[in-house]
Amino acid sequence: MRTFLALFASRMKRLFLKAIALQQRQRTLVAWIIEQYCARFRGSMREILNLKPQSVEGQRLLKRYQKIRAHLLLFLTDETIPPTNNSSEQALRWSVIFRKVTNSFRSD
Repeated sequence: MRTFLALFASRMKRLFLKAIALQQRQRTLVAWIIEQYCARFRGSMREILNLKPQSVEGQRLLKRYQKIRAHLLLFLTDETIPPTNNSSEQALRWSVIFRKVTNSFRSD
């Protein structure tokens, strides 16, 4: 039997992947179609966030998502917001590589 965390995570991942796909082809779609998709995504998210987790980890993850639920699909309505944080991760990449190569930032 699948745990809540796996069930929750796979459903949220599928929802986000569909939303990102919509965001990528947003310029080719009519506004009312985009609104229908957004309403469907919000309904799916409401269903997912109404699940009751059994594990402590699942409860923590659910609580975190419930706090920011209004912002989870914001990238669909605001073009200036990217759907992923890849640019932030790429900006940190050289710092992380340096830390790994030198075994830390600390000096002797």
